[in-house]
Amino acid sequence: MISQDSFFRFKNVWKLSVSTQIILVTALLLIRVLQSYLGNLGMIRDFPKVVAILAPIYEEIFFRGFILIALMKRFGNRKAIIVSSILFGLWYLKNISALNRHDLILQISYATLFVGPVTAYLATKTKTIWIGVILHFINNIVFPYLPKII
Repeated sequence: MISQDSFFRFKNVWKLSVSTQIILVTALLLIRVLQSYLGNLGMIRDFPKVVAILAPIYEEIFFRGFILIALMKRFGNRKAIIVSSILFGLWYLKNISALNRHDLILQISYATLFVGPVTAYLATKTKTIWIGVILHFINNIVFPYLPKII
C-alpha cells in the first residue's frame, strides 16, 4: 500500500544521504533567492516573487505529495504520472495574464511534458518528493528566464 507519509520523509536515495539532500535543498533555495535578488534588488521584498522562489517546495508537496499519491492509489503509477503531469501543466494557466500566448503554451508544454513526468517518475521510484524538489530547483536555477517557467 502506498503511504503518503513516506513520500514526505527524506530517505537515502542512490548516493544521496538524508543530510546531503537537506543541504542540497537549502543550498539550492539560497542560490535561487540570491539569483533573484541580484537580478532585481527590490525583488526580495515582493511577496509574490518570494512565493515563486519557494515554488519547487510547495508545488512538489502538492502535485507529487498529494495528487500523485491519490491518483496512484486509484489508477496505478503510469496513469497517475500522466494525469498528475497534465494537472501540473494546467496549473500554469495561472500565468495567463502575465505571459503572451506563445510563452504560456511553451510553459504549459514544458511543465506537462518534462518537469511533471520526470519529478512524478522520480517520486514513484524513490518514494520521496525531495529528489523532485531538488530537480525542480535546479530547473528553476538553470532556466530562470525560460518564460517564467515552472
